[in-house]
Amino acid sequence: QLKTGLVTFHGPMVTTMAKLTGQGRQMWCDTLTGKRDVSALFTDLRVLKAGSAEGIIAGGNLATLCHMVGTPYGADYAGVILMIEDVGEAPYRVDRMLTQMKLAGVLDGIAGLVVGRFEDCGRFDEIDEVVLERFSDMDIPIVSGAPFGHGPENMIVPLGVPARLDADLGALSLLEPAFTGITI
Repeated sequence: QLKTGLVTFHGPMVTTMAKLTGQGRQMWCDTLTGKRDVSALFTDLRVLKAGSAEGIIAGGNLATLCHMVGTPYGADYAGVILMIEDVGEAPYRVDRMLTQMKLAGVLDGIAGLVVGRFEDCGRFDEIDEVVLERFSDMDIPIVSGAPFGHGPENMIVPLGVPARLDADLGALSLLEPAFTGITI
């Protein structure tokens, strides 16, 4: 979405729809049909580092983002609120991927970080610890526990939209609508 300027959506794949909670399925349908106001994406997030930031929401699956580093499809995340999630990756692998991305310079200047679901990746506090260690040198707001990525609480998130991360309140909200009055 950063290269094209298009709004895209990060959410459950069709093959996982049956595993979603009723709220997750309804949110998916309502978001994609424009029935749901997605201006307040997440609240009650765990605060890892206080502060606030504004930027375009970008990100997704950490392994995929990491694999794209150095390719024509990789992105520079300067000025964005980066959202990351993954499944089936041990904490040491999450650490390795974040370290690679930092060493490649693609995380320089990110505005903020939202940590989503790291399903089957160890305890959530282990992932939070890895994240805090990797980003200890950056003065950015960081929250964790966002219900997106994998599992039954996989909420749909518009990417490529300006947003505000207020870690002090544990909230992520959109500054502009994901849909701009498209009619079919």
